[in-house]
Amino acid sequence: MTWLGLVSSIVSAAFPDRRKRGVDAPPGLEGASVAYVNEGRSGRVVLTHGLKTIEMYFEFGGGDTLATISVPSAAEWEARTGFPLANRGAILEFVGRSVVRDQTSGGNGRFEVQENSICIYA
Repeated sequence: MTWLGLVSSIVSAAFPDRRKRGVDAPPGLEGASVAYVNEGRSGRVVLTHGLKTIEMYFEFGGGDTLATISVPSAAEWEARTGFPLANRGAILEFVGRSVVRDQTSGGNGRFEVQENSICIYA
């Protein structure tokens, strides 16, 4: 195939596809997405699924810690998010994987879900 007279393989090599493959949402959250609101050294990670939205505050870190995302505790989860407590672990894993994919260099970071936070590491 040619584009403006160039072979598509040459175009692909010069302009690689920058779209990132999506992270598979957990069962029951198909179609969920994660977006970001940056406000300088902090902001919000926003999970949207249908009409439900969870906004989680984050701050950039230092050293190997790129960012720390605050998440509702298990005791507050249902009241603050509208999602069942049984889905909390899967949702936080999905958010962690999405943040690493979207916000680390080449998706080469890692994350750790803790009691009240998700830590993103280089």
